[in-house]
Amino acid sequence: MGNNVMASGRLQLKELLSPGGITAMTIDSTGRITKPVIPCANVNLTTDTVGSDTTSNYPIFIFNATTLNQGSHYNTATGIFTCPVAGIYQVTAYGMDKNGGASGAFYLHVRLDGTVVGNPGGSYTASASHAGASITKLISCTAGQELSIGYYASSGALSGYCGATFMLVG
Repeated sequence: MGNNVMASGRLQLKELLSPGGITAMTIDSTGRITKPVIPCANVNLTTDTVGSDTTSNYPIFIFNATTLNQGSHYNTATGIFTCPVAGIYQVTAYGMDKNGGASGAFYLHVRLDGTVVGNPGGSYTASASHAGASITKLISCTAGQELSIGYYASSGALSGYCGATFMLVG
């Protein structure tokens, strides 16, 4: 058992390894747990997008840059996060319409294998201000299923103000 000990019927662990010898979990002396291989991605938009065609046909929102892509499960060319293992995934996205000079709308929704999950989040503004949206969903997925964000932006999405996270939470 290495540094792990059995005391009073309890197993004391400092580190949990995968069958391949990779550290899957570490517990420090105060009980804090770190899990360094959680599948997750933090993505953003670095180039404005053009307007969407209709609110009934949200295209996939392709976030073209990652600040974190642990396990390389997010594809910046397709906008799809592929779930590597079965579990509960949290998906969060936010964005803003790029037209601040007229009325506009901005809506987001989460897709699982191309099918919309739940209701969209969004807003419409009739004045000269940006419309914005945010959405968060917890989704039960099997290994290999694909998560993505759909969007509608009447005049396009504003770079620097749009992003998303995908993360295995349990």
